[in-house]
Amino acid sequence: MANQTIDNFDRMKRLSPQRNSTTATSLDELVHQQLNYFSIEPASEYGQTLGRIVRRMYESQDDVEHLWKITLDSIRTLHQTDRIQRFNAKKFLSFQMAKVLDTLQNPSRASYQALGFSDETLAAKGPYPVFDNVMAIFSATPVITRTATYIYACAEWIEDAFHGKELMLEIYSRLLNPTSVCLANHIVDLEAGPYADQYMAWNFNSGMAAIDSALSHLLGRDDILIKSRNVYGGAHQLIHDWFAKPGNLAYMRQFAEMRKPGEGKEISRVYAVETTLTTMGMKADHRLALKPSQVENFVRAVAQGVGVAGVSGQADGEKATKFAAALAQDLKAHAGKSLVLVGDEQPAMVHALAHAINE
Repeated sequence: MANQTIDNFDRMKRLSPQRNSTTATSLDELVHQQLNYFSIEPASEYGQTLGRIVRRMYESQDDVEHLWKITLDSIRTLHQTDRIQRFNAKKFLSFQMAKVLDTLQNPSRASYQALGFSDETLAAKGPYPVFDNVMAIFSATPVITRTATYIYACAEWIEDAFHGKELMLEIYSRLLNPTSVCLANHIVDLEAGPYADQYMAWNFNSGMAAIDSALSHLLGRDDILIKSRNVYGGAHQLIHDWFAKPGNLAYMRQFAEMRKPGEGKEISRVYAVETTLTTMGMKADHRLALKPSQVENFVRAVAQGVGVAGVSGQADGEKATKFAAALAQDLKAHAGKSLVLVGDEQPAMVHALAHAINE
């Protein structure tokens, strides 16, 4: 081999699982040796695909080390603009490599669970044999700190992240901290054991969210909850003002019973008109977002549509007008079997109009 070729091969060899003992003298031999090292049949579809990836990994290792050398040799002579451009290019290359790694790790948990290790072994090793969440790499500060600021790849990747299309990028560290996913996966393996592949866990970075979810799941109608007045103030308010409110759990149960399909009865239909998205709005069949100042005009339009005497009004905008007309028509078609509910914070006039609609 020429000296340059020997140097290239030595750089590639650093990725080999037998970097110190290999007898390979070419890239082909390195690839073949790695497949044999893990007892992978080279002629199989799996072996051929893995072999192509391994080959490109060895070639990339050579190129990356060469890029490192070029960077060190030229950095002091480059113009500031060129330094920034090269830095950004390498930074994005890191994201690309991480994306490949993230894609590679996705089936790893299922493969690992299929190995049939004992609960003790899983507890010791954790939910993954090597790594857990690639997104943790891109925290600008250590993810064990109270908050973390994340680094993003580029504008289009960020846009995909905010639309739920790129799960490798975190959009809000308190809700999507990658260590939360690690913890959740570990909990599943500890709790579910051999059935871990059938379950998932959800842990919370907000104490109030955890308390609300736990109580919503555990409490049933007529249950009694005994607590200390000295519990965290927000938790006390949640229990006192919501779970202890007369009828709340009963109403939730009745609402759920009316939404079950396939039982030979008509499913209730829900219209939600609100300013901020609520849990009821999430469940609604039809939802309209309005400004607080537009609510009264909307309710007046509905009241007029169902025939409340002495009431007239026009909803704000074409969309709200059509929504009010459709709602009024549905209410008239189900007179005596429908109900209009108004939030506690709405003004007295809106409550009065709702009461007249329900008459």
